[in-house]
Amino acid sequence: MMVRRSRNLMVLPADIPVAWRIAGGRRRYNAARRRARNERRAQITALVLASERPCVATFRQGWGKQLAASLGVHPSVISRDFAAIRETIVLPTPCCKPCARFAAEQRERRRLSSLSLRRSLGRILPPEAVERILRTAE
Repeated sequence: MMVRRSRNLMVLPADIPVAWRIAGGRRRYNAARRRARNERRAQITALVLASERPCVATFRQGWGKQLAASLGVHPSVISRDFAAIRETIVLPTPCCKPCARFAAEQRERRRLSSLSLRRSLGRILPPEAVERILRTAE
């Protein structure tokens, strides 16, 4: 039986088995696309984790375009894959030397800031009040 179409809107077929075949075909097509997407994302994740600096691998300029060409997809697809990977990937801490250095600098800055705040508050408040303020700020 033919499926009637009205401009861009598909009209439901009169025959129920035809409708089931159409829906089944759409499910198979979408499932195949999901499988291809998941396999592609697994490949990209492996490449990101194998890179020298995985923390910034998905942000390198031009890498997405090269990857898209090698995988045979559009660069916007790779961009969406990168966004999904960034949300789900778990990187070792620290993942590289620059990140380790940055984390150490951040810890030192927080320590110095806390020390400076403690000294400033210590000039105008009793020690118990300073400790209570610093505990609530953490």
